[in-house]
Amino acid sequence: MPPAPQNANPNAWVADEVANLIAGALQLTMGTNMFVGEYPEAGVNGVPIDDGLYLVELVGPPANQEIDTETHVFDLWSSSNSTNTAYSLLHGAYDILERKANYALVNWYVYLSFTNSTIRDEGRGKEGNKLFSLGFTLICRNLNNIS
Repeated sequence: MPPAPQNANPNAWVADEVANLIAGALQLTMGTNMFVGEYPEAGVNGVPIDDGLYLVELVGPPANQEIDTETHVFDLWSSSNSTNTAYSLLHGAYDILERKANYALVNWYVYLSFTNSTIRDEGRGKEGNKLFSLGFTLICRNLNNIS
């Protein structure tokens, strides 16, 4: 396991760091077409989002009390005016996360990430945008913890 980060932030959210990993790999921009903890649907309240990914953390199990690991469960949604683009965005994230083991984020070490489902067709949003979703799990440890 790597050492504690130089610019440590023990309060860093793993969701933000996973979103940064996905955004970097898929050439997305946080707050523009990659979002964490929110779902700003295209065209609603003047938000002009054509293609985007949305990461939402779900309730997961409690942290392991013996070996200092945490299990985080997420839903990742894609939205686009194009069905092919929405599917491709989510499939790109699937390729990044599925059965990936032993990698470091900034403040977290991920022992394993895996998807909980196949890519699900969620129909269309209020503005006619195509929606897909994917569930995934991370088993990880905060690198700032001393145990």
